[in-house]
Amino acid sequence: MATVESGLLVDTDILVDVYRNHGPTVALLSALETTHTIQFDLLSEMELIAGCRNKDELSRSRGFLERFHRIVPSEQSLLRASALLSQHYLSDGLSIPDAIIASTSIELGIPLLTRNLKHFRNIEGVVLFESE
Repeated sequence: MATVESGLLVDTDILVDVYRNHGPTVALLSALETTHTIQFDLLSEMELIAGCRNKDELSRSRGFLERFHRIVPSEQSLLRASALLSQHYLSDGLSIPDAIIASTSIELGIPLLTRNLKHFRNIEGVVLFESE
């Protein structure tokens, strides 16, 4: 087994893809788990839960998330998220959850894995994970 090199924050879109068993994303994340500690923001958990249509899906989503490490945003991270939202909402369409996820990535100093590049690429301090 490989040694874990670093943390990696995954955006909600990646979690949804893996939850729905989207082959390429499942393969990518499985490979990354051998070298990275996969983390998700509490907001991603809440977004995933909000997408559940019944108790079975809710139970399945909670079990699915146990595979990864949950990060609870700090007060400082939430304050930064508010500033990011003010700066990027109109120009980039940054949402409240994405602002918090971006701020968490910045605070932890770890890359963000997302397909939603439009909302994150202009945020100073967010390092987007680039897969080969």
